[in-house]
Amino acid sequence: MGEARVPPGTLAALLAWARRRLTQAGLEEAAFEARLLVEHFTGTDRTAALSDPDRVIADEQIRGVTAAVERRARGVPVHRIIGQRDFHGITLKLSRETLDPRPDTEALVELVLPALREIAREGACRILDLGTGTGAIALALLKELPHA
Repeated sequence: MGEARVPPGTLAALLAWARRRLTQAGLEEAAFEARLLVEHFTGTDRTAALSDPDRVIADEQIRGVTAAVERRARGVPVHRIIGQRDFHGITLKLSRETLDPRPDTEALVELVLPALREIAREGACRILDLGTGTGAIALALLKELPHA
């Protein structure tokens, strides 16, 4: 069962509450996911958590964090909640219509990059990412091989 009360209003207290709630929900990466959600909905970062833990968080942001944490506790993937995911150094927006690029897909990019770099050295390099989802692979490859 989730905590019924509204979490406290400082950054440190909000982070602690989010961690407890996600741990209570049985999530393995509760601390990491709590940090992602709190940072996203409060506009803070890890530095703020360390340097300004007593920062007062606005009620509207607290409500956003609370709703997001409860969605995550019910099983909604964290990147779906925040609407974006970092993939091979690119931040991709996610929507209902897009797939969520996975870490194993990043491994695929790393696997093909050496061969594509060799092809690019020999002349024109063309990449076709057809019917594979969001285009994350092509975007990551083009980031590495901008002349492809």
